Amino acid sequence: MLRNWPIRSKLVVILVVPLAALAVLSAIQVRGNVDNIRTANRIKALAAFSIKGNDLVAALQAERYATNSYVGSNYLAVNPGQASIAARGPVDQALGDLPGR
Repeated sequence: MLRNWPIRSKLVVILVVPLAALAVLSAIQVRGNVDNIRTANRIKALAAFSIKGNDLVAALQAERYATNSYVGSNYLAVNPGQASIAARGPVDQALGDLPGR
């Protein structure tokens, strides 16, 4: 089939076929890398959300402890409810830092 073709045509065919295959395989590899980067970014965002959620839970637990201490003392604690009121600020801050609000 290639015997009667000029040398230029033969060279073009011999070079174009492997280059086309290389281009296709490179495109497949790039797509896989892009998918991996998207997955990594999604995991990074979820980890950041989890950290912010943990901060909110810790602040809520501190507020709950302060409120329960005040209520458990039959409202006789020194500085009535001040610890409970002071614990609200970190909760509001942690809630404000939570993404998606």
